[in-house]
Amino acid sequence: ARLNVRRGALGGDLYHYEFELPLSDGPHGAIRMHRVVRERWPYVPRPTHHAAMLLHGDFATFTSNFVPGGTVPGGGLAPYLASRGVDVWGVDRRWALAGPDPVDPTAFAAMGVAQELDDLGHALALARGLRTAGGGGAARMALVGFSHGAQLAYAYAAVEAARPPGW
Repeated sequence: ARLNVRRGALGGDLYHYEFELPLSDGPHGAIRMHRVVRERWPYVPRPTHHAAMLLHGDFATFTSNFVPGGTVPGGGLAPYLASRGVDVWGVDRRWALAGPDPVDPTAFAAMGVAQELDDLGHALALARGLRTAGGGGAARMALVGFSHGAQLAYAYAAVEAARPPGW
């Protein structure tokens, strides 16, 4: 499947990329990935050894929590970090893609922390893979969360800490 990548200028050499990553069939089977970076050339991020995955809180999205104001130069934590050499990633959880139309709440009955942690694992694997392929290296990524996003960061760190080294 081909990803529909959207790229928006944030000012100077800062850009915000976003795309949906399908993880399962059905109307709520995708997460939205974000990346805020400095570019060397169009669509070519500047390599950096520092990276972070930002996790938004409930009733928010990556953009509303970390890039408020959209294209306002310097607005939000993600552009601030990216302007200082951090490769910033983010993920919108499945429910954040539901749209403005009323949704039957039973459509989200199977969603819970276990699925959010699994989705986060997929998001981190993709971010790490793209960073490695783009020359950013395979170094650890900081998990940074706001509100429920912080709870997910702690829970995911606990899951990873229990795995054998090199898993």
